[in-house]
Amino acid sequence: MSGPLRVFLAGEGRNELGSRAGHPSYQSNVEVGILEALLARIRRDGWTVVGALQWKHLCKLRARGPSPTEAEQIERLILRAEEAEADIVAFSRDGDDEGAARQEAVLVGVQRARAGLSRPLAVVGEVALPSLEGWILALLGQRGTEGMTPARACREIEKAGLALKSTASMVRVVEQCPDLSEVPDDAKGLIRWRDTAQAALAPSPGLPGGA
Repeated sequence: MSGPLRVFLAGEGRNELGSRAGHPSYQSNVEVGILEALLARIRRDGWTVVGALQWKHLCKLRARGPSPTEAEQIERLILRAEEAEADIVAFSRDGDDEGAARQEAVLVGVQRARAGLSRPLAVVGEVALPSLEGWILALLGQRGTEGMTPARACREIEKAGLALKSTASMVRVVEQCPDLSEVPDDAKGLIRWRDTAQAALAPSPGLPGGA
């Protein structure tokens, strides 16, 4: 099989997804989001985005019974990526005030989904602690971001001279980061995301995106 690796993205909103946020009918590639910018820093070519989804657009209500759990939402996302014939699903989920619980849900959801997959699908997904702003601060070299509250992370973003919820300014941080391998070692979620993405995007002869 030849051709670029097919990537499906998921995130909270425009900061993660750029102009790929919103209903699929209105998505475009005009504005890059943070996740796509991170992937481009890891590998410039050999992959393409085939779909994107905001978490809020995953159906959360059932006709009967309780709403899906966080782990079930992760499963649904991965199955959506498989339906899109993706080779990689790359996502982030804000920790907010439920970081530990959401981290556990990601692990459980990924494990369950993999058991039902009919084709290989690499999963590049982490909970951003305390939120995506924590990852941006870590890319700026700030330590201790995972222990911040969401409110403090927002304050620190403003102290760094960045406009809150400005996708363009946050993407510039990603693009101008001198070296993704040199982020503070206590930004563990970002490091895991980066390392998993590097493995998923690595060219492999005989596979999409390979030599």
